[in-house]
Amino acid sequence: MVSGALGDRQVGIYLRFRCNPIERCWSSLQQKWNGVLPTCCEVVRACASRMTWCGEYPEVLHLAYNYDDEANVTNAEMKRINERLQRSKTLPKYDITIKPTKLRGR
Repeated sequence: MVSGALGDRQVGIYLRFRCNPIERCWSSLQQKWNGVLPTCCEVVRACASRMTWCGEYPEVLHLAYNYDDEANVTNAEMKRINERLQRSKTLPKYDITIKPTKLRGR
């Protein structure tokens, strides 16, 4: 589950494929470059510029920096996060309930 304005939300493996707009957009991009090898930034940008998502063309930008792969969550931060998680006994990695810290608007 994911906490939001309405409270708890259940997160399941189905969410990644069916409901997540990022994954659906990525699927559209994969269909657009079907058979094209993404060998450089220009090829990826050209394919992404031609795709449409919900009838609109995306704005394709190249980030001039890399994200830090070594950025980690400290043990204290992870302990606070884990206090809000309730894992399923049958699917502990994929079925998680996240309790909100505070409901918005209440």
